Amino acid sequence: MRTHETTTGEGDAPVTCRYHFDDDGDLEELQVIYGGIDIVDALSEPQLDEIERECRSAAKTEYEESRYDTAISNYIEEMTA
Repeated sequence: MRTHETTTGEGDAPVTCRYHFDDDGDLEELQVIYGGIDIVDALSEPQLDEIERECRSAAKTEYEESRYDTAISNYIEEMTA
């Protein structure tokens, strides 16, 4: 499960999102933790849509960074072999 820190609501409450996308790219699991409690059931549909967009963007960024890091590691390994 991946983690993303964000804010939600009119007061910009800081929350930790724990999420997982399946192989088809669909959001399979989402927890929105505020004060140690999962508040996902208390959020409105627009709030959940925004959080899903942010999580999807964070996952894409993480994936791109890992691809770049892997390419660098492979290049260094080839150069030192």
